[in-house]
Amino acid sequence: MIDVLARRTEPLVLLGVVGVALGLSTINAFDPTTWWLEVMPIFIAAPILVATAKTFPLTRLAYWLIAVHALILIVGGHYTYARVPLGFWMQEALEFSRNQGDVWDTQWDILFALIGSIAAQLMLTRVHDRQLRALTAKCRSPV
Repeated sequence: MIDVLARRTEPLVLLGVVGVALGLSTINAFDPTTWWLEVMPIFIAAPILVATAKTFPLTRLAYWLIAVHALILIVGGHYTYARVPLGFWMQEALEFSRNQGDVWDTQWDILFALIGSIAAQLMLTRVHDRQLRALTAKCRSPV
């Protein structure tokens, strides 16, 4: 019973966390125009996800990944990506250079996005497939 309740409320909790973070990110945002541009996908996706949650439910993993992505957009909107403190901490700790006009910067970003997407596929496929099977079985069974 608790598991069923958790599965029903978990997307609402994630939505609440994203909503609170969104509200907090407006406080002293570096550039309000950049903030709007960065968080606009949240204002588009959240109502669609809420409206379709009963007729087209997603897996728990999908909801979590969407929430994490929304939080990344919120942080990027608040600071702008070039000014996120975590980047400066990593730069100092690992002695990286950052935003120094590397001519291959875009290609490096694309390469690391490819590596990240392949790693995510390898790590998350079984979990997501299991959740899809459970969701499909739940949708097919009479209530």
